[in-house]
Amino acid sequence: MKALLLLITFIFSFFVVACKDDEFSIKDIPYNPQQCVCGINDVANNLDWLKVKIQHDNTVKNPIWKIYVYNDSGKDLILINHFSSSLAVIDEIYDCRGNLLDQNNIDRIAQDIDNWVCVYDSIK
Repeated sequence: MKALLLLITFIFSFFVVACKDDEFSIKDIPYNPQQCVCGINDVANNLDWLKVKIQHDNTVKNPIWKIYVYNDSGKDLILINHFSSSLAVIDEIYDCRGNLLDQNNIDRIAQDIDNWVCVYDSIK
């Protein structure tokens, strides 16, 4: 059942999610690296745990491709997509403190992409 859920999430995310400049984009997600998240502007460079994660993950064989932010009922979430995933499958969800959150909410969050903002794109 879990494998089926992950497959459905993968297929759904493949078709609907990409930062604004991607040629595969069906749904445009605004790109704003200066977006205030967790009370901090430019989280990719100014949120300590995230900056360290980007640096670490980009030195291993699974580098980060894009980072999105999502506000879930007043709580900022950081959604990370790695190059090993297809297009924009969300691999990890973190809170502002860098705690990896329960991945069971991925489907619900993926369906609410109107509230996503892309704050990091390794290609830009």
